[in-house]
Amino acid sequence: MKRLPYLVFAMIAICSFSFSQQKILVIYGKSDVTEIANRAEFTFVVEKDGNSLKEAFAEAQAYLNSLFRELKTIGIDSSSIQQSRVRVNEKDLTWFTSKKYKAVLRTKIVIDNISSLESVLEIIGKYEIEYLSEIEFSLKNYDALTQRAYNEAVKNAKNNAFALAKSQGLSLGDISSIVEETEQESQRSYPYLRGAFLNEASFSKKGAYAFASSIIPEQILYRKMLKVTFLIN
Repeated sequence: MKRLPYLVFAMIAICSFSFSQQKILVIYGKSDVTEIANRAEFTFVVEKDGNSLKEAFAEAQAYLNSLFRELKTIGIDSSSIQQSRVRVNEKDLTWFTSKKYKAVLRTKIVIDNISSLESVLEIIGKYEIEYLSEIEFSLKNYDALTQRAYNEAVKNAKNNAFALAKSQGLSLGDISSIVEETEQESQRSYPYLRGAFLNEASFSKKGAYAFASSIIPEQILYRKMLKVTFLIN
């Protein structure tokens, strides 16, 4: 886990309440915290033809089940697999032939163990699939990241407030209030595959997807700015 240096950004004001003459110090604390993504997900499509709706669907589902059995050998079970859409198309081959039917099954794979991602892609690369999506990286627990950003922003505000109060010969008191000014989530570095993601020579054919051997997951950046009011003793 890599942490960026904190950006020191403080706006300072000393004022007093007219009814109590209580001096306060208002200061802004900011934090930038990062976490390497630990969840990945992507989708793909399997298409199979048949002489009937039932046959086309059965053919596509049987093909997928074979893929799923291979994924299970590396720890990817049914809880990580979602069939998000099923469609069956009717088509005419020529004006004089009988109708054919195409089953289109879209599947989403969610991987909570990033270290297994490359093995998953290697297995999928052996099957004839269509419309493989980009890999989306995220965190399994955003709450931990946002809480860490909040704590670091408060710490940043305290450090700046203490330094200012000391320079003015003042004694810093308790925190009177905290107001969240801004927060932002962004992805600082993008995933990539070393080498080619798809084999260009086989790209025009169904399936035959070829994957490189090393994937770099994204880093998730979360920024927090707090307006913190301190009492002055």
